[in-house]
Amino acid sequence: MATHEAIVSQLNETGISDRLQFIAHELKQWGFVSGWISVAGTVQIQSTFKGLVWETRRGFTLESQFIDDLVAEWETTSVDFKRQLSLDTMDQKAEFVKDILSLINTKASGRRWFIIGFDDRSHAYFGPPDSRITQNRIEQILARYIAPSVDVLYEAVECRVGRVGKLDVKR
Repeated sequence: MATHEAIVSQLNETGISDRLQFIAHELKQWGFVSGWISVAGTVQIQSTFKGLVWETRRGFTLESQFIDDLVAEWETTSVDFKRQLSLDTMDQKAEFVKDILSLINTKASGRRWFIIGFDDRSHAYFGPPDSRITQNRIEQILARYIAPSVDVLYEAVECRVGRVGKLDVKR
């Protein structure tokens, strides 16, 4: 459930109450939320099943488009693709750390991405990432071999082609 105060504090905008009431009213009419909308400037709503399904589909579509755009451009100084990632042996860990360091040290501006699940030659989807690869495991490996520490965010995401590993490497 989202309260008026929580939404306003997150947006950190003045004069947003009227717009929030309008948006909440529209979402309620479409059946995406239920709850009450007060004329005194407060809104308290929660998502309906239809709203949850819509948001899930929207997220899936946006994620698929993002990955499709990266694949279309392929590897750049800010994007690295791997067919698969294994972190079992010292050599595999060393190769992974080297790849992450190259992304961190690039002079390019913007975000850096390490994408797992695409063939290097054909650029076609290869398969899902190893389920043993987790945020915690990646952080432990990077903390052991890179100082100062590296800020990363890993998630396995569902896309149009299948499950893909997506690692956001923060500079």
